Amino acid sequence: MKTLEIKSLKFGSSTPDWKEISQKLNKVEREQKIDIAPWAKYPYKPEVKFKVAYLKADIYLNFNVKEKSIRAVNSKINDNVWEDSCVELFIAPFSEDVYYNFEFNCIGTCLVQKGTSRNNRSYFDAEVIKSIKTFSSLGKDSFEEKEGAYSWNLTIKIPLASFMDDIEDLKGSKMKANFYKCGDKLADPHFLTWNQIEIKEPDFHRPDFFGEIYFI
Repeated sequence: MKTLEIKSLKFGSSTPDWKEISQKLNKVEREQKIDIAPWAKYPYKPEVKFKVAYLKADIYLNFNVKEKSIRAVNSKINDNVWEDSCVELFIAPFSEDVYYNFEFNCIGTCLVQKGTSRNNRSYFDAEVIKSIKTFSSLGKDSFEEKEGAYSWNLTIKIPLASFMDDIEDLKGSKMKANFYKCGDKLADPHFLTWNQIEIKEPDFHRPDFFGEIYFI
């Protein structure tokens, strides 16, 4: 099982712009890879790296992806973003039985759910999800699949206090999580994980295979 220590960011203002956020994330020392393809039926592995940090109750993520085609058909909150070029964070506080899935396609369209299993989930309201901010190098307009050598970057700010009760500062917290890259409806579907999943068929809704993350 993987473990990850997540450090706090410091900004020059209380409302940093995306340029400052990106600069701070770029300085995060430890870059992570989503490079495990657990299912032999889906061997394709785009190059996927990410950095993660936090400030109080906000999580900041920066994903860098290189893949042979991209897709961003879904453009509305809680659309089926996993069908597109998609990156995901699944996270579970140790004090709760539920876990939360935050899923983003390459233009920043977001889906958020909570529940105890794949079949027991509820969507968050769109107005709550709008508290999440994203910035994509591909812009915000939807498009059908494009083939070729593409690179894209997605920066994300997730205010966890909007989704989880009783969180004011993540410092000292220990949680379980996994990070994913998928593209269910791409010409070459793929399902990559940060922490290994040991089951026969693709399924990201497996908190029993989450790694551990520590906010230091």
